[in-house]
Amino acid sequence: MSTTTWNAAFINQYTIAAAGTQAVDLRTFTDQVGSSITADKAMSIIILVTGAITDTLNVKTHGTNGLQWFFESASFGVNIPGGGMLMFSEGETSTGTTVDATHKQLLLTNNGAASLTVKIVAVLSDV
Repeated sequence: MSTTTWNAAFINQYTIAAAGTQAVDLRTFTDQVGSSITADKAMSIIILVTGAITDTLNVKTHGTNGLQWFFESASFGVNIPGGGMLMFSEGETSTGTTVDATHKQLLLTNNGAASLTVKIVAVLSDV
């Protein structure tokens, strides 16, 4: 990931009920110091899941304004078990994947029988 490009961090925590969903908008958000951010590029993401290993979180492109990013296609997703994490980063020289009004959301789905706590940190650019 190009360290000359990134300049914004998305940091959030969600509690998702059993069988619940959560849309994550990586385009427009308020950062940790209260600044309004409109991201143009996604560069790196860490998703941490707290819960029982038998309770899984599915992460995929949202059906509305979905950000395909590291998924091969819009129908692909990944399951993260409770206690697990997903980490993805663009390559060393990448300037990121475009984030815009129609390519901005991920969908989190709790496939478990209990609530999950999900923490997300994403490195983005608004340059």
